[in-house]
Amino acid sequence: MKKKALGKGLGALIPGTEPTPQEGEGIYLEVPVEEIRPNRFQPRNLFHEEEIQSLADSIQENGLLQPVTVRRLEDHSYEIISGERRFRAMSRLGYKVIPVIVREISSDSQMLVMALIENLQREDLNPVEEALGYQRLIEENGLTQQDVSRLVSKSRAYITNTLRLLKLEPEIIKALEENRISSGHGRALLSFQDSSTRLKLFHTVLHQGLSVRELEKMASSKKEVTHKKMNTDPPHKEPGIALIESRLQEFFGTKVSLTHSPRGGSLSVKYYSDDDLTRILDLLNIEVNE
Repeated sequence: MKKKALGKGLGALIPGTEPTPQEGEGIYLEVPVEEIRPNRFQPRNLFHEEEIQSLADSIQENGLLQPVTVRRLEDHSYEIISGERRFRAMSRLGYKVIPVIVREISSDSQMLVMALIENLQREDLNPVEEALGYQRLIEENGLTQQDVSRLVSKSRAYITNTLRLLKLEPEIIKALEENRISSGHGRALLSFQDSSTRLKLFHTVLHQGLSVRELEKMASSKKEVTHKKMNTDPPHKEPGIALIESRLQEFFGTKVSLTHSPRGGSLSVKYYSDDDLTRILDLLNIEVNE
């Protein structure tokens, strides 16, 4: 069996100081299909039959354009890092041997990180799979949200807001998994504390095709009524201040009020529950020990 050296491998991804490896790194082999194992740390939960069949048709027509990426296990079998859809498609076509790139990955922590990053780079994950991947990095490897932020090259706020999607109702989470609504819709729905309200608005989004912006406006209007805001007509703000206020609202995921004058001003960030306050503190990297 011939081997071709293509690079020095992954290196240490924990705590995330090493650069992400390039696709060509590793050793090229052709491995019998029975020696290849599915990825135990696969962040993808859904493999749609029509996608596998479409990929199988493409491989049959054009050949395999990109080898499956694997690591070698102690029993001399191989575990998939990325490319499980390609593996399933080739198995369906009856291939006995599959081209692979073997990478040196010594720990399960590195395996999980590598699988998540590879899928994120290809945008293969739905919002729920992405959130569950981040959650596993945190819970199984003792990482903080800031550690995950560095590993996957996403902002801390992005990681926090993605994880929040897991707090939605099962019916809404299923729609996110099936890409019937976007992560933006999910974040906007989280603005409503009442579960029944979220579900009603969720069905409105599905039936009326509401955009994220329309849903956010409904959330903002609902909050102002619920909390009996006194100033229903806020004073006109300069464009620059209004833009800053808008950016802050995007960052915090809640109502923000910014007043400004040459002598100073004030910044008010609304929260609507203990969980909401904890989320905002997480965004600011503030830890409160009881």
